[in-house]
Amino acid sequence: MSDVVVAKRYAKALFEVAKEKNIISQVEDELKSVASAIRDNADLQKFLNHPNIGNTAKTDLLKQIFEGKVSEPVWNTLLVLIDKGRQSILSALA
Repeated sequence: MSDVVVAKRYAKALFEVAKEKNIISQVEDELKSVASAIRDNADLQKFLNHPNIGNTAKTDLLKQIFEGKVSEPVWNTLLVLIDKGRQSILSALA
């Protein structure tokens, strides 16, 4: 399945949660900021996409960077992407 198709599924789910909580604009802005921060930092990108680095280490690093700075739906989406090995679709999702 292509990354675009997968990203659309995650985006739809995130949109539904944001709509339910009435924070669509906030979630959109946060998601774009997170995607941009990761895209603009080559070392962070390499770390998150490295197959020999475990999900716990990736999640711990993301906690240091983003926890408390993004809404619960965005944070949970990041955790799911890491857990499912889909962190590379973050830009497409945004």
